[in-house]
Amino acid sequence: MDSGNPRIPPPAIRSPDGPASAVRSTVVRLPLVLACHKHRRRFLMDNAVLSVRPKAPVFAPAVVPVLTPAPVLRHVAADHAAADHFQHPGDTLFPRLMTVTSDVCREFMVDVPAGVNLFTHLQEVLAAAGAESGIIAFTGGVFDTIDYHTVTYFPPEPAAGKAAKVYGSSIRAAGPITLLAATLSFGLTADGAPLLHCHAAFVDSDGNTHGGHLSNQNCIVAAEGVQACVSVFGDIRFRARHDSETTFSVFHPEVVGAAA
Repeated sequence: MDSGNPRIPPPAIRSPDGPASAVRSTVVRLPLVLACHKHRRRFLMDNAVLSVRPKAPVFAPAVVPVLTPAPVLRHVAADHAAADHFQHPGDTLFPRLMTVTSDVCREFMVDVPAGVNLFTHLQEVLAAAGAESGIIAFTGGVFDTIDYHTVTYFPPEPAAGKAAKVYGSSIRAAGPITLLAATLSFGLTADGAPLLHCHAAFVDSDGNTHGGHLSNQNCIVAAEGVQACVSVFGDIRFRARHDSETTFSVFHPEVVGAAA
C-alpha cells in the first residue's frame, strides 16, 4: 500500500507491517481458497481459489479464520463419483476450475468504526484505495445487527432452466453479535459497478451460532468495531457473469484489459 495516498483517510486503512510486500504467483480459481501468507495455511471458502506465494510474509492477522482446510480438496475428485449430487439445471461442469495468474497483489488493514453499515463503509474505503477486485478476510469484530440469508431449495425438481436453489428471506440475528469467521469477495457486476459478496459465521447474544450470506443493507458495526485484512488484485479482476450450470451470476476471474 502507498501510505502517502491522500485519498485514503487515516486511520481507516493501516498497513500491518509497513509498506505491503510484493507477492508472486497469485492464482485465482473456483472453488475459493484463501492463503494466509505468514502462517502458510489455506482455507476453503465459498466459490473461488486465491493462492498467493509471497516473497516475504505480508500480514499476521490477530485471529486466523477458522474455516475448512484446503487439504479436503485432494479428496474431492475421489469422492465425486460416490457422493450424492445436487443437480443444477445446466450441464454439470467438473471440475469447476478457472485459473488466472498474476504477479501483483497488495494488502492493507481496515478498522471499521462503530455505527456504520459494514458494506457501505468498505465500499467507500475500497473506492478511495483504488481497489477494484480482491478478497477481504475478517480478523475479528462485533455487530449490533446482522441480516443474513441461507439457501432455500425447491423440491422435488425446479422448473426447466430455473435455478434449483435461491437465497431465502432475510434473517436477523440478535445483537451483540460476535464474528467467528468471514470472507468477502469484491469485484464488478457485468456492467462494471462495484459488487461485494460475503459469507460469515457468527454467534448472537444468546450463544446461538449462525451462518450465511450477509445482507448488504443492514450489517451495523458495534462499539468494538470490525477488523479486516484487504488483499487487492493488481492486474486481474473478478467480474460477475452468468454461470450456465447454476444459472446464477457468479464472479469469474479475468485479466485486466482483456476483451470482455
